[in-house]
Order: sequence, then C-alpha cells, then structure tokens
Amino acid sequence: MSEKEHFGRPFGSFKVSVEQIKAEWNKYIDYCSKFKVEHPTGSGKVVEVRKPRVPTIGEFIERLDICYYTWEKFTLEESHKEFKETVSKINEIIQNRKVSALLNGEGNTTGLIFDLKANYGWKDKQTVEHTGDTDNQLVVRVIDGTKNQ
Repeated sequence: MSEKEHFGRPFGSFKVSVEQIKAEWNKYIDYCSKFKVEHPTGSGKVVEVRKPRVPTIGEFIERLDICYYTWEKFTLEESHKEFKETVSKINEIIQNRKVSALLNGEGNTTGLIFDLKANYGWKDKQTVEHTGDTDNQLVVRVIDGTKNQ
C-alpha cells in the first residue's frame, strides 16, 4: 500500500475533541443529578421521585460513542496533554462520587465496593514490609490499602 492509500485517522488523533468531552460530561452529570424514577403511592397514583444516579465511566463513554480502550488511551497520550488532564479529572470525579455514594448510603454498597476494587485499585488489606538485618536499623513500611503501590 502506498503512503497515499492509508486508511483511518492519523496516529494519535481522536474522533472526539476535548470540547466535546467536556460538553458531554456536563450533560451527563446534569442527567445523573436530576434523574427521577416513577414510584407508585398507596392511593394508586404514580409520582416521580428524584433519585440521583452515581456516574460511571462506562455509561459516559457510551454517550461519547467510544470504546474503553480509546478512553484509556486519552490518559496515556503525553502528546495530548489537554485530553489527559480532562480525562484524568473526570476519572477522579467519578471515583470521588462513588466514594461519596458509598459513605452516604446511596446506591448498592456491595456494587460500589466491587467497582472501587475492580476499577480503582482499592484493597481490603494493608501490606506491611519489614526490611533490614540484625546489624542495621529495622525499616517498617505500611502500604496504603486503597491504591496499588
């Protein structure tokens, strides 16, 4: 194939812009915070009750019409600093919202804990490392159980 016959987008380019990501993020957060469900009352009447949703990366990237691999690539591309900053901030906000939901009793506790472990490196335990020998000072290092270190 000659140089002029290549297909697809140039290497390192993306089908969404940073501005599109930010605009869709604002719409998604608004949707999550204003989400309502129908709830039947004792009289048989159905009323809408506000029930905010916990935002997720999967649901958000589905709105962007991109795959998770592309989302992850945004965080790795050093040549696209603005993408990396925007995506990292969104990832951080989503993690913080999940922690907040967990602490405030919103959502499914087991599901939130599973998600934080599977997607954010949270752990149930701490690891303690002991190093040194009998002639030297003993060094004890406690490794935080919430992040992979």
